Amino acid sequence: MYVTKQKINMSFTVGSLLSRESLQLLVLYEKYQDWTKAKKEAVETNILQTTKVSSCQRIVTELYSRLKLLNKKEIDLLTNGSSIDQLLILWLALCRKYQFIYTFAAEVLRNKLIKFDFQLVDSDFDLFFASRELIYPELESISEKQRIRLRQVLFRSIKEAKIVDKNKQIKQFIASKELIEAINKNDLVIYPLIN
Repeated sequence: MYVTKQKINMSFTVGSLLSRESLQLLVLYEKYQDWTKAKKEAVETNILQTTKVSSCQRIVTELYSRLKLLNKKEIDLLTNGSSIDQLLILWLALCRKYQFIYTFAAEVLRNKLIKFDFQLVDSDFDLFFASRELIYPELESISEKQRIRLRQVLFRSIKEAKIVDKNKQIKQFIASKELIEAINKNDLVIYPLIN
């Protein structure tokens, strides 16, 4: 029997965490309680105020694809939670959209914490990327320039989610009661939580 291998989605260079833009789209979702209608109005009104319609379309489509992966409790926390919980929910949405990022957070960031190695460095990404090439051979066709861009966007996303500080030091924290109640317990592996 022939089994097709699932391809890995590496199109996360559209934007990093995009927190401001996500919250703008969320306002429209709250208005309609429908992601498709929110997406349509966001593009039609150029809610992001981009200079090109195509840029707005691309970013809104990216946000739509992330945010629709959140459940009602997660959306409620994104709407009403603390600023840190909002960032952590946006990190969750990004991780759910991109298996590469989810696995990086669950394996690389988690293992660094276990080893008391709190410094995120470029080689962490490079070694992880090389390990993924064994599973997803199509990654071998990604140029060095593209890899650097992927690393930059991933590290910027991690920083924007407040998981690392400006010096790329991983910041451990205790998850809020609201975050723990909102998300699936299995998804806690993507956060640098103090046990």
